[in-house]
This record gives sequence, structure tokens and C-alpha cells, in this order.
Amino acid sequence: MIERALYQHAINDPVVASLIGDRFYPVTLPPNVTLPCATYHLVVGTRLHSLQGPSGHATPTYLITAFGSSFEEILELGDALRTSFDGFSGVMGTDDPVRVDRVHMQQRRDDFDPDLQVFWREQRFAFAHAESVL
Repeated sequence: MIERALYQHAINDPVVASLIGDRFYPVTLPPNVTLPCATYHLVVGTRLHSLQGPSGHATPTYLITAFGSSFEEILELGDALRTSFDGFSGVMGTDDPVRVDRVHMQQRRDDFDPDLQVFWREQRFAFAHAESVL
């Protein structure tokens, strides 16, 4: 499953792990979260098909968002996440590894939430990977 592989890839990256440990959450932040941290969630889930049916290849897009208490924190964490994912190809994950053909960053943007007093940088990554068709 690509979500598990994506999570493991991030927390096993030494630079990312030095900044957030295992504070890499699916979809949303938990209450009383420690900053900096990051989230990931599926934006578009596309599976490729041939005339015979599923091809075994998927091209999902994930949004990976860095959160921090300062702009400098999100710059550092955002750069670590970009470096870890952008251009990656190979086997991703350890428990349920996935063969990833490529990952590329499509876009990014920064913002600030005045109510929560949190800076964030979201980065959109397109993945191309093999998956089971069973």
C-alpha cells in the first residue's frame, strides 16, 4: 500500500526524522500536536487501465504539508521533504514495499493560519507506482 510506504519513507529519511521524528500524520493533525510536523493525504487517485482491465500501475497525487511555529521551520522541513521525495525512484517502504517508478513535485505554496498561529507549506507530489491488481 503506497500510503504505508510513503509514511515509512519519510520517517526513515535521516534529515526528515531529525526534524519531526515520527510526527508525520495521515490527513489531519492530532489535537495538541508538537510542531514541527507534517501531514500527507491523497488528492487524486488515478489507476491506469488497458483494454484488458487494470494495468497494475497507479499515478496518485499526494499533498504533503509541513507545519511549524515559524516560517524558518517550514522552509527547513519543506526542503527536507522535497529532497526526500522529489525525483525518487526505487523501492519505497519497508513493511509493505512498493516499486515506485518516479515521484515529482508539481507545485507548492506557503501560508499562515492566524487563528492557530501556525505556518505551513504544502507540496503536491505525483507518484507513479506498481500495485497489485488482485
